[in-house]
Amino acid sequence: MTERYVKLFSLPIHPLAKGAPVAVTGGNLLKDNQSGRLLAQLRFQNMGDSPVKAVQVALTCVDPNGAELQGAADFLYRDLAAQPGETFGQRTAIPVPDATRSFAVRVKQVVLEDGTVWSGEDDAPAAPEGVRLAQEQADREAAAKAEARERAAARRAAEQEEAQEERTDRGTAGRGIKIALAILIPTIVVCVAAVFLVLKVLIPNRNYNKAVALYEAGEYEEAIDAFEALNGYMDSDAKIKACKTGIKEKKYNAAMALYEAGKYEEAIDAFEALDGFKDSDDQIKACRVGLQEQAYQAAVDLYNAKQYEEAANAFAALEGYKDSESYRKNCRAAILRKAGHVIDGYIHTVAVKEDGTVLAVGWNDNGQCNVSSWRDIVSVAAGWRFTVGLKADGTVVTAGQNNHGQLDITDWTDIVAIATGAYHTIGLKSDGTVVASTYKASASYNFNYGQCNVDGWSDVVAISAGSWHTVALKADGTVIATGQNNKGQCDVYGWRDIVAISALGNATFGLKQDGTVVATGENTYGQCDVYGWRDIVAVAAGRNHTLALKADGTLLAIGHNNHGQTDVSDWRNIRVPENY
Repeated sequence: MTERYVKLFSLPIHPLAKGAPVAVTGGNLLKDNQSGRLLAQLRFQNMGDSPVKAVQVALTCVDPNGAELQGAADFLYRDLAAQPGETFGQRTAIPVPDATRSFAVRVKQVVLEDGTVWSGEDDAPAAPEGVRLAQEQADREAAAKAEARERAAARRAAEQEEAQEERTDRGTAGRGIKIALAILIPTIVVCVAAVFLVLKVLIPNRNYNKAVALYEAGEYEEAIDAFEALNGYMDSDAKIKACKTGIKEKKYNAAMALYEAGKYEEAIDAFEALDGFKDSDDQIKACRVGLQEQAYQAAVDLYNAKQYEEAANAFAALEGYKDSESYRKNCRAAILRKAGHVIDGYIHTVAVKEDGTVLAVGWNDNGQCNVSSWRDIVSVAAGWRFTVGLKADGTVVTAGQNNHGQLDITDWTDIVAIATGAYHTIGLKSDGTVVASTYKASASYNFNYGQCNVDGWSDVVAISAGSWHTVALKADGTVIATGQNNKGQCDVYGWRDIVAISALGNATFGLKQDGTVVATGENTYGQCDVYGWRDIVAVAAGRNHTLALKADGTLLAIGHNNHGQTDVSDWRNIRVPENY
C-alpha cells in the first residue's frame, strides 16, 4: 500500500549556534499523498539544564530554481515541557508553500520554564547534537595529538639524557624508566577514552538517530531491525514495541479500507490476522453483517428482475435475515402464478390465475366451485367434492364437502404445498415436515387406510396423493408412502434418485434423475408400463392413464384411452411448468 508521506528534502547539518539552549537535530520536507500539501518537520534537542517551554523558529523556503520564496515564515512551538536532553517537535507539521523544494531554519527565540528567554543571532543556524559532539571530539583529538608530539619530543630528550647518564652512571637507569612511564600512561589513558567515546557514545547515538528516522517515516520493519541492533541503547526496547504497534496500526487501517470498500471477505481475513487489536473483533462482526446485506440486496435485485427461482434460493440461504422469509414466500407465489396452476378434481376443474384469484367449473352440488372470493392463492388441489387453496402467506382456504374431516385444516400455517386424495388433504410445511387432515369415518363409509399417518415425516420436498394413499419425496431422492396398498401403490421403499413424484387413483409414479420413470400400483390398462421411457422431464398420473413430457417438448402417453385421453402423439413444443 502507498505510504501517505513522501520525503522531498532533508535539512543539511550546520554548526551549533553558540550558547543556544536547543539544537535542530533534523528536518524534512514531506508531501502528503492524500491532500497533496507540503509540510516541514523539525526535530529539536534540549541542550541546556532547564526544561524548554516554547521555541520560535524562522523558515526560509526555496523553490525548484533555487529562488527564495517571499518572506521567512515564523512558527511557534508552544506549551512544551521538553526536559534536558529530550528530543521534541518531530510530530508537529508546519505548512509551507506548494512551490517549496528546500528550506533553511533558524532558532529565533527559546523560552525556558523559569521564564528565561534566549534570542538567537540572525546568522546562527541550528545543528544536531551529533555534530557538536563530533566537533568536541575533533578538538580533543587535536589536543591529544599535540600533547603526544610534545611528550614524544620530551621522551626522545629523556632517552638521550638517559643514554648519557647510563654511560656515566648505570645507577640512574631507574630514574629514566620512571620518566618514560610518566609520559606513556597519560597518553594511553587519553587514547582509551577517545575509543570509548567513539564506540559507546558517537556510533550508538548516530545509529539510534537513524532508527528513529525510520520509525518516524513509518518504515517499522526496518526500524525494528535497527533498534534491536542497538542492544537496549537509550529507549530502543520501548521504540521496538512502538514499531510493532505501528505495524498493527497500518494493517488495521488496511483492513478498514477493505471494509469501507465493501470487500468484506478480504476484510475479515485482515481483521482476524490482527488477533483482537483495537476493535478488530467488532469489525469482523460488522463485516459479516455487511456480507449478509450484500447477499440480501443481490436477492432483492433478482426478485425485482422477476428471476423468482434464483431469488427464492438466495432468500432461503439468508436464513431469516431481515424480511427474506417474506420475500421467499412471495417468490413462490409468483412462480406458481406465472405457471398458471390447473387442477382437475374427480368431477370439477380448478385453476389459479396470475393475479392470485381462482376459477372453478364442473359439478357444484357441495359448493366445491365456490372460490370466486379467494385472493392471494398460489396453488390449488381438488378432491372428491371439495377444493383446497394455498395462500401466499402459507395458510389454506377450503370449499365443498367435509364429510370426512378433509376441510378441518384452516388452522394450518407455514404450508408450501398441498395435495388431496378422495377424502383427505395433505400439506407440506416449510421445515420439511408433513401435516394431514384427521380422517373421520361417516355412518355409511369408513375409508381410513392410514393415508393420514404422516407424523414423523421429515426432510420432505414434495407430496402427492392417490385416492386412499399418500406419497412423499425426500431430499435424498428416496420416496415414502402410507395408506391403502391393495394394488402395491405404496411399494416405493426401494426407489432412489427420484426428482419428482405423481400419484392418482391406485398408482404411484416417480421421475428419476437420469430421465427414466418408475411406477407401481394398479396396471389394469397398462398405465404403469413406463420402463422403456427415456429423456423424461415431467410425469403426471391420470385415473387410469399416464402422461410424460420429454426434453424435446413432445409427449408420451399410456393407459386407458376410452375418451381419447392418450391421443397426444402429435403434440409439440410443450414446456415444463416453472414450478415443477
